[in-house]
Amino acid sequence: IIGLVVQVGGDQDLPEFDKHRGSKELLNVSNTMETLFEVVQFANVAFYAGELDVAHRVLRDSLRIFRGMQNTKAISVACNNLGNILLVMYLNAKHEGVDSKFGLTRKDIISRGTAYYHEAIKLGEASYDEYYEKEGWTPNCLDFMQHLSNRYFNRAIFLLTIKDDHDQPTEIERLGFRDLQIARDMDVEIVDQGEEVGWGRINRSEKMFQAALTRVRGLLLLLEMGYPDEFNIEDKLENLWKIVDGESKKDSSDLFLDIGYVGRLQQVETELMKYCMICNEVDKAARIAIRSLFEDEYMLAEAKVQATQVMLNYLKLNGDKWDKTVRTGLKKWLDDSIDAVSTGLESERQSVVSESVLSVLSKSFVSAKSDLSESGGQSKPRRARLSINDHACVTMEKF
Repeated sequence: IIGLVVQVGGDQDLPEFDKHRGSKELLNVSNTMETLFEVVQFANVAFYAGELDVAHRVLRDSLRIFRGMQNTKAISVACNNLGNILLVMYLNAKHEGVDSKFGLTRKDIISRGTAYYHEAIKLGEASYDEYYEKEGWTPNCLDFMQHLSNRYFNRAIFLLTIKDDHDQPTEIERLGFRDLQIARDMDVEIVDQGEEVGWGRINRSEKMFQAALTRVRGLLLLLEMGYPDEFNIEDKLENLWKIVDGESKKDSSDLFLDIGYVGRLQQVETELMKYCMICNEVDKAARIAIRSLFEDEYMLAEAKVQATQVMLNYLKLNGDKWDKTVRTGLKKWLDDSIDAVSTGLESERQSVVSESVLSVLSKSFVSAKSDLSESGGQSKPRRARLSINDHACVTMEKF
């Protein structure tokens, strides 16, 4: 059992437990731990599937258990992820023009999200200091530093997003930019120290790429909200391309284990198209969109959606270049493409997070005051709007 508890606080997957040995009480505790571990992993799945209410309640109640266990690693991860969930709740509430979401007002979301991020960073700093004191600049220490950097970046995006609904917007904006700078400095130090201690890219290129990609997505969200382009986003996009290009020239790379070279290229191009559209460079965005739409046999959903939306905007601005028949046919093809991707994404969400699983989890982790009692005990799906960028601009951690 001690081993199980330790593993929940570590980065490894939960180990197999021999269920044929031990007392009934011991096996019951073991089953509870394994179930808890799986449920917390499910919260991340629910988050990306748009089931924010379920993800929030599952992770919130799991956090209570982690506090009782005094498992600081699990507490800090749960707090970081809860902050991310509340950030997307806020974005959805703002997009829908409502003051509350899932029983939480915007003020509730702001106060709770701020508290969650603060605790996640405080515990992360303590863990980092402990590792640095024991090991110095080692790969493990740098991994902890990366987690801490991600948390500062997550909080920065949160603070800069909610500042207009805060009582002290100027101070919140200052703190948000401070967190951005801290994350930026830590990212640079991670790379510099990693090169010195042999923290090579051969087994870490995927982590480096994902961290850099998340940074770009978060900064693009800030640009969309009207912040000035003071983040050197073009340089960051160029760095993403250099990572993909450099890793493609190696005999093997973990960057391409889950997503191949073309998929990684599409990820970079997707963010570049977003950047061009924000800068009103529609022609440039359209040239990028054409490449993937007509050259790549398979496309990532987010890339297909972005490329198609770019072409629809281009057609709207330049439709007079073609006759009406061609223009109408092209628009129909683009609209059908958007519908097909949306239908496919919805089908995938439902297959990954089935309604039966959501119902079981909702009944297991909901309090007596839950709105489930108002709906006859059934869990109603509440999906966020189709905006992959909202979910991907922050880093959800794993247990």
